[in-house]
Amino acid sequence: MKKLFSPLLFVFTLAFNSLSLANEGVVQNSTEGRNLYLKTIEKSKNAFVGTFKIYDNMYNDPEILESLSKSQNPHVLLESRLSKEESRNQKYIGMEKSLQKIIDTGAVVFSNLTLFKNSHIKCLYLPEKELWIGTTNFDVPTDHEGKTILNEGEVRRDFCLILDDEKLMKEFDIILHKVIENETISWPTHSIQEDLKTTLLSWGPTQHKKDIIDLINGAQKSIKIYQQDLQDSDIKDALLKALDKNVQIQILMSKHPFGENKENKSLKNLNELKEKGANVILTGERFKDGHYVHIHAKVLMIDDTRMYLGSANFYGPTLDPHANELNVGVITQEKKYINPVLKQFDQDWKDHAHML
Repeated sequence: MKKLFSPLLFVFTLAFNSLSLANEGVVQNSTEGRNLYLKTIEKSKNAFVGTFKIYDNMYNDPEILESLSKSQNPHVLLESRLSKEESRNQKYIGMEKSLQKIIDTGAVVFSNLTLFKNSHIKCLYLPEKELWIGTTNFDVPTDHEGKTILNEGEVRRDFCLILDDEKLMKEFDIILHKVIENETISWPTHSIQEDLKTTLLSWGPTQHKKDIIDLINGAQKSIKIYQQDLQDSDIKDALLKALDKNVQIQILMSKHPFGENKENKSLKNLNELKEKGANVILTGERFKDGHYVHIHAKVLMIDDTRMYLGSANFYGPTLDPHANELNVGVITQEKKYINPVLKQFDQDWKDHAHML
């Protein structure tokens, strides 16, 4: 089979108060990160971009669509299945238009993966060159008049890591082809305790939950979390056990992680953790200049020396194998990846400390 793709890894953050960093292994800064993403797609050949939503009331980012149209033979993975029958159905008419805009770029679109109900991976993969994996796909949707749909003053916290490990690139390439071809996948095996001498990929739904709990169980001093959701009871229980060992826990989440009109279903677990001594800050309060920080990142840092960073929200649709959602993240103890993210977390914590 002809290879479509091949490797590197990246992650990024939006913010007024984002630390402008361009360290080896990590990129932060909304303008630099987004521009690099767009330029990389534009100059690419056979790039694989994922995962994108298609919308029933808005369109995908026009600048990303333009970059796809300028690239050679791009491939796009959509977040959810969308059969031809569904796209013809009246309730999906908006989605059909959104989908058509992606097709019009000349991209090969994958939208009906047999093996998975949903795909949530955040990546940009360039054959033989680089692989970006992170917590964002940089997509800023627009309305039907082409106006950007963003809450005024919103600063979205997201990240990307840059990996150049040939073994990880090969692993990603093999699994990606299995996913696209709807073939049975033999997932790699690893142990957090034994194999974390190197950087690992963690795949959901098969590996994520165990890997995350193993990281939590290994904490000796501190746990720092950026999350969009923390409904999973097993992860909550692991955090409670860490508190019993006098591990300091800091959690940064948004007050309204999925929008102001939607319930924050993590509050029950967060309140239970707070009662046991965890420090929790819910962002969303506007600063004097009018901006506020929205946490979209999915990051777990252990003792400031180990880190998970990827697409996994700490709730059922991501972590339950029966939910059958494809996710991927990075587990590492390399300082060049951890330190920039840790520095941003500590800055965000300091900026919001008055909310404790």
